[in-house]
This record gives sequence, structure tokens and C-alpha cells, in this order.
Amino acid sequence: MKIIYPTKLSEIPLVNYQRWMNTAQNSNDEELMAHKFVEIFLGVRLNDVRNMAVKDVNFFISKVVEVLNTKPRFRKRWKYGKHEFGLIPDFENMTWGEYIDIEANLTDVKNWHKAMAVLYRPVINTFKDTYEIMEYKGDDTFHEPMKYAPLDVVLGIQVFFWTIEKELLNNTLSYLENQIKLNEKTNTAKAHNSANNLAGITASIESVKGILQSLPKLPPYPYIKHSHSYHTKSKKIGLNIIDIKDN
Repeated sequence: MKIIYPTKLSEIPLVNYQRWMNTAQNSNDEELMAHKFVEIFLGVRLNDVRNMAVKDVNFFISKVVEVLNTKPRFRKRWKYGKHEFGLIPDFENMTWGEYIDIEANLTDVKNWHKAMAVLYRPVINTFKDTYEIMEYKGDDTFHEPMKYAPLDVVLGIQVFFWTIEKELLNNTLSYLENQIKLNEKTNTAKAHNSANNLAGITASIESVKGILQSLPKLPPYPYIKHSHSYHTKSKKIGLNIIDIKDN
């Protein structure tokens, strides 16, 4: 029986990570999770996992966990099949529709492929270091292909987008605080209006602070512990262990 395991994040498709996260979020059964972990990330049937030696199961789990714990690589462009996908080139001019669809789908791992279909779209023109991507139409054309996006790209853009959002909110907070200082310097003739403005700005600051505090931390990666709690009853299967190498 030949077992192939990933040695880097780019060798794991998003869909496998989504399947694993669904298992991790809905089960506390360590034995089942060990079985599912190997099944998902190595493509081994559950029945075959049960016939594997404990030491081999633990070996594969440890190797995949090492990969999942590596720092993701931020990439603006990547290829899948016949398509090359490029990240939105100008976030400052991103449309409201794009922003809303990204925000709505980044909050739940099961919808990450939908967010990816907004963030990365087919490159239609390239000139030196610049490129143009397909216009966003808000449809589901690339939802399915994005399930097979390399995990390093997916996790890398998670960190990137989270950082942009936090910086944007911090800039808003700084602006509002400066407005308060300006209001405090207004003369007494405008005291009433200043008080009203101050109250509104203060409320806005508290709102932004609340949003900042509620921002999710960088994506957590819930992994299983090595399972030593079960023993195989069938004979051990000889394993031909092979690393996946880059083409």
C-alpha cells in the first residue's frame, strides 16, 4: 500500500482543510478524529486506516501537523488548471459588493472558497509586473475551482486581509480621536454644537474599538493529539512512504 503525504501547505487543497475543520468542530472523539485526519489529508479509506500500524498513523499525523503549522506564504498570483488567478490589484478601489462578499464569507471556514472567488479572479491581461483580473460579477462560477486553491495561498490571504482590515479600523480610530481634539479647541460660541459633535464622535470611537476587539485572531489551526488509545486487530500493512515533491 503506497501512502503519499504532503510536505508543504501548497500541496494541500482548501477543500481538505475545510473537511478537517468540519470534523474538528463537530467531534470530540479522538480516535475518530485520528482516523478522519489520515483519511482526509492522505486520501486513505477509513477501513484502510484501521488496518494501519499505530506507529504509522502517528508518523503521518505528526508529518501533516508539521506542515499545517508552517507559516503560510502570501501570493498575489497562482495557477490552477488552465487558469491563472490574481489577487485584487487595488484594494483602495475595491467595490462595496466585493468587500461585503469577502467579509461575509471569510468568517466561516466552510465558505472560504467563496471569499477566495472574490479575492482571486482569472488574470485577463498582464504587463510586466502589473495585471488585470476578470470583473467581479457576484456569481458562483469559480466557487468550485476555489475549493482546490493551495492552502498556503488561502491562509496567506487570510492574514493579509485581516491585517488590512485592522489597519483601516486603526486609522479610523485615529481620525476620530483627532476630531475630538479639534472639537475641544472650538470657542465657547460653538459650545452647544461642539458638545453634540463630541458625543457623536465619542460614540463612533467606542463603536470602532468594539469592532477592533471583536476581530478574530489569526486563523486557529485545531489539531489532534497523537492517538495511542487504540490498537489494530488486523495484520499490519507494509507502507511505502513517499514525499510529494514539486514538479
